[in-house]
Amino acid sequence: MSRAAAVFWDVFAPVLIVLVLAGMALAIALAVPGCGSAPHRVEQPIVEAAAVSGDAAVRLVGDAERREGLRVIEASGSLAEAREGLEALEARWSVAWAALDALAVAQDIAAEALEAGEPPDLVALGRAFCSALEVLGALDVELPGVPAMGCAK
Repeated sequence: MSRAAAVFWDVFAPVLIVLVLAGMALAIALAVPGCGSAPHRVEQPIVEAAAVSGDAAVRLVGDAERREGLRVIEASGSLAEAREGLEALEARWSVAWAALDALAVAQDIAAEALEAGEPPDLVALGRAFCSALEVLGALDVELPGVPAMGCAK
């Protein structure tokens, strides 16, 4: 083997191998979900907490509406009276469902931003969350809170 070939294999080949391996590690780290969004680690738990709270609120609203519907039916003297009462009940709870839908949309947008490695719009998420909190509070449904949202009680 010539001297130039020996120097290549002794010096440059190990350096080249290290560079190739480092490049592969970087490519894998950027491809793995979560590795590329490290700058937004603080926002992620807030977005996740809003999602968990919103999911809990959906169950709470569904249960409260169902209980109220059963009371309306039990208190009705006729089928027509029951229908009228349930229509009023549906109109009353539609505001809650609209607020929860808006919260779900804001949370989805924030989650998509995190997945794309971009900062989520926590202001929009906070507005939707606080609005849902206010609407549900007026209907006597206690939404599990997320202190980071900064809603005034």
